[in-house]
Amino acid sequence: MSLYSNILQSSAVLIRGRASKVFDRHGIVLGGVLIFGYYLWSTLDWFKTSHLQRSFEEYFFQFDSVIMLWLLLFVGSKLHAHRKAERERGRRAILENERQTMRLELLDEVTTLLTDSVNNPLAIISLSASTIRERFGSDTEIIQTL
Repeated sequence: MSLYSNILQSSAVLIRGRASKVFDRHGIVLGGVLIFGYYLWSTLDWFKTSHLQRSFEEYFFQFDSVIMLWLLLFVGSKLHAHRKAERERGRRAILENERQTMRLELLDEVTTLLTDSVNNPLAIISLSASTIRERFGSDTEIIQTL
């Protein structure tokens, strides 16, 4: 990758991160400003003919669309919060899984060390006892002592 593409990529990540933080903190306010702007734009008829009279029902239906936009904004913000909570739960589950794996690896190391430290003296004792049996196999008093 070229330096220019690396700079663009890191800038995009930085902008995306900042935009996400702003939306997390002020998402409803930003949405409200956009909806209010839409309502003003649609009621002022900047791009339509301004000489036509509008009835109360037309203004009401435009206000009805604003209510629908607010509902969509509310549902979108709840969905965003739910997805954020799911990502956090997933991250916590991964961390807990890593901790549990580390604990199990540590337990495996400890049991291996304990097994080695117990088996080595037992092997020495067993080897010594078999050597003594081989040497003094005819002497019953020594064999009984073992």
